[in-house]
Order: sequence, then structure tokens, then C-alpha cells
Amino acid sequence: MRNVGSMHSEILSFKSGIKCYGISSSEEPNSEQIGILKISEEYWPRTPSEIDMPPGVQNYELVIEASVSSRDEAWKAKSKAFALAAGLDKAWVYACGEPLHPVSQTFLFLDAPEGWQTNAKEVDVKLAQSRGEPFVISSEEVQRHWVHLPIFPLREALNILEALKTASEATLALVDLHYGALKSLDSSGKLFLLAKGLELGSKFLGKNKKEREKAIPTHVRDALKQSLDWLFKISNNRFDIRHVVKDPEKLHLHPKLTGQERADFIQDADLVIRSIVCQQIGKTAFLLSRDNTGRRAA
Repeated sequence: MRNVGSMHSEILSFKSGIKCYGISSSEEPNSEQIGILKISEEYWPRTPSEIDMPPGVQNYELVIEASVSSRDEAWKAKSKAFALAAGLDKAWVYACGEPLHPVSQTFLFLDAPEGWQTNAKEVDVKLAQSRGEPFVISSEEVQRHWVHLPIFPLREALNILEALKTASEATLALVDLHYGALKSLDSSGKLFLLAKGLELGSKFLGKNKKEREKAIPTHVRDALKQSLDWLFKISNNRFDIRHVVKDPEKLHLHPKLTGQERADFIQDADLVIRSIVCQQIGKTAFLLSRDNTGRRAA
């Protein structure tokens, strides 16, 4: 006979998915209790069957758990887990230099217009076979992405979340613009959000060029691809970013970004905005170095 009075509990869990991190800290992974939620870092060696990574890079994963005894408790825990995960994805930008779940910069080659169906693959195979030419029936692109970190990032990210709770409205708006740009799947939207972030961020730095230069830490300023003045000016003088019209009388348009200008603008705007946010929440601004598709926070 069923014992109605007994309390049955289950462990509700959420996992971030495996990230490839090279963590140089000698400390152990962290675990924190946040209300009814327990969040932990797990870090373990990769196996030979997994995609090859540089030396020192291992598997990293966050796990959120809650002990629940009713469906109502499970719903509440799930809601809190969603909120914590969303906050961590944003805080990760200022702990690791990118969201916990960064947007994949993959170029898609479509066989048909969006929303349409086609027999293009079948036709290609048949034509190749008829001519005795080589062909690929299916292929999968494997991406390698890793981050090198000096510390286990969970505790730092949680501290950043706490700091953001008391940050000014303008700082939170800057964080939202920056995060929105980093998560944007639209290249034009990314540029526009970064430009808006720079406009707002400049107000934290000072009223003129000299004050803005002085307000940026030297190691950040030295790491810029272009000058700080170039960064603020180009956001208003390129067709792709904010303003389209150069001469309203003659209807001359601003020139479009070159490939190098685009790369420099994105990298420098990200660095400057991240530096400003870090300063506003009492954290030392840090740099990211890149090696192939990996990133290193320092």
C-alpha cells in the first residue's frame, strides 16, 4: 500500500553543455549554493575520440541542481535556473571575454532560398555521376573553439552578477547593448549595437578626446587596432554602422566599411566597451589574445 505521508524528492538538473577551456589555476572547480539552487563547475580531461584541442584544454561544464518534492517546487526551481543561466551568460562576458554560449560565426551555404525546398543536392550528385566527377553526398563542418583562462570562472561570474545588481541604469544599459551585439546573428545589427554602446560608453569616459584617452587604461589603449578617436568617428561615418547620408544636399552617401575596418571596429569596440563596464563594476579590465580559433583571457 502506498505511503501517502512520505515525501518523494527528485534532483532537477540543468547542464550548460561542454565548453573547451584551458584553465591554468591550481585551485579546484567551484560550487555555490544560491537559494534552492546549487551550481557547480566540472572540469575533466578530453578523450582521444573527441575533437583535437591544444595542450591543456579540457572539458568544462556548469551544472545547476535543485532538490524538488513537488511539481510546484520543480516549476519554481526551473524558473530560478532559467534566470540564473541568463544572468551567467551575460556576466561571462566580463569574466571570460565572451558569453557562456557565444554566437557561432559560421557561414551558411544554402541549397535553396530560406523557407524553400529543392532537389539541388540530388541533381548535383546525378550530374557528377554522369560525368564521372567526384562529389560529396553529405558533409559536416567541425568547429574548434576554446578559451584559455587564468582562473575557474564561476565565482568571478557570480561576483559580477552581484555587482550588476547595484550598478547604475546607464551601466546596465551599456551591458545590454554590448551583450546584444555579441549575441547578434545579424552583422548589421551587431555593428549598430556596438556603435550605440560606444555612444553611451563615451559619456563614462569624459567630455573630450583628451579626457576619453586618459580614462581608458593604458594596457587597453595599447591593444587597440586603431586609435580611440578613429573608433568613435568611424561609427558615425560609415554606411554600414549608423548614419547613411554624408551630404544631404547632394544625397551623397557615406562609404561602406572595408573588410579590415569592419574587423578592427568590432574588435576595438568590444574591447573598449568591456573595459568601461569592468571599470564601472570595480573589476580590472582585461585583454583577449587569439590563436587560431582560440581565445585567451589575461
